[in-house]
Amino acid sequence: MATQRFTPEILPQLREWFEYNFDAGCTLSQLKGTLTASGYLEDEIDLFIESQRLRLAQRAGVDQFDTMPTQSKKEAVGRFWRRTDVLNSFTNITIGDRVAKIMARNASCAIYYIDGFLSDEECESLINAARAKLLRSTIVDATKPGDVVSPTRSSRGAVLHRGSTPTVKRIESRIAKLTDLPISHGEGLQILNYDLGGEYYPHFDYFDPKTEGGRKVLSEGSQRLATVIMYLSDVENGGDTKFPELSLEFSPARGAALLFASIGRDGALLQSSLHAGCPVTSGEKWIATKWLRLSPYEKHG
Repeated sequence: MATQRFTPEILPQLREWFEYNFDAGCTLSQLKGTLTASGYLEDEIDLFIESQRLRLAQRAGVDQFDTMPTQSKKEAVGRFWRRTDVLNSFTNITIGDRVAKIMARNASCAIYYIDGFLSDEECESLINAARAKLLRSTIVDATKPGDVVSPTRSSRGAVLHRGSTPTVKRIESRIAKLTDLPISHGEGLQILNYDLGGEYYPHFDYFDPKTEGGRKVLSEGSQRLATVIMYLSDVENGGDTKFPELSLEFSPARGAALLFASIGRDGALLQSSLHAGCPVTSGEKWIATKWLRLSPYEKHG
């Protein structure tokens, strides 16, 4: 067997592999055995495992988990897609303080439906924090700078700023663990409520650089890389999240989350990320949405 080396090019993937397997319950000796069987040198394996053990120990002493800052937009894309490579190897995943289960996935488009991402108490806490602040949701105006109320989006929403409550901080830590993107890349947590008949027509979460409104948003910040939708309530009927280009549909389930990419592995905008919130035909729907940018997001509100 050819000798493998811990080169700078392979280290990011190996760190991803080590962290997820370690969190999943593999022992250091088991991980060392896998690396040995793969042809890595014993001395280099020992140095690598020791460096990762110390890194994880330091992380355990931090109140809020966060991943390392990115040095470029290209690095953010690469890091996110390397994390999906890891997610593709697991059904049960450790996301900080919880173990969740990937119920469905589309690996090529980085779409993951995850059960058990939030607790019932966390769902209720987010709803209660937003209920009194709800305003009619808006969309980016494609024809001119600014946001507008549109019949294509009939929800009401409120934004909970990053780190604004212990619950928000805990969820942001979880999302950083899931995506390997720093907390600073996230927009505020948007809590949305859809009443009977409420829906969101097919749309992209990324900003269209071909429109005036999209160019205005991008002049003030970076493009959206990925989305995490968290379902805060069950819905009696309707309210599914649909990807029409892929013939995929996911039903709301309290505590579940839906992760998907807006930018592909090659850095191009993903047309397959077109999605819709189907009409609520009975009951109501509550969700929390976290949009993740290519670089730190500083705007508030």
